[in-house]
Amino acid sequence: MKRLLAALSLALLVSLAVGAVAYAASGRDSAKGVVDEVNQEWRFSAQSNFNGTQPSGQVRFIQENQDPNLVITGQVTCLQVLNGSASIVAQVTDIRGGITNAQSMVIETTDSGKFSTTPDTFGGSLPSTPATQLCPPPSIFQRPVLKGDVVVVDATS
Repeated sequence: MKRLLAALSLALLVSLAVGAVAYAASGRDSAKGVVDEVNQEWRFSAQSNFNGTQPSGQVRFIQENQDPNLVITGQVTCLQVLNGSASIVAQVTDIRGGITNAQSMVIETTDSGKFSTTPDTFGGSLPSTPATQLCPPPSIFQRPVLKGDVVVVDATS
């Protein structure tokens, strides 16, 4: 009887552990933020499954040193999250004011954490090529976020 009880207890612990891992892997990655860089502002909100599938969300770029302001909006086609870093790609869907040949939007950003003394980092670009469904790996060319905030959630960490 003691052996049966021990075996059932072990089976219960294993099933709970497997369930916890499956639950963690079923979550959603996300990256959102507002980054103000003097005359331009980036706003983004992106989500995907824990493995990067089914990306969704929006990216908006506003350049305020033109009259009227240049406003570019795009739909997210890729989100890759690893720990506190995220890469986002968006296809341009709307351009208002100003002149640009941008067809896509690429963001690479890092969330340093709520209580960190190190600032978040950010890099944004407006390529003249169409968006892909492949995200670039985070680059070293990100700048500190001096005004704004970035929040990155990795479903598997």
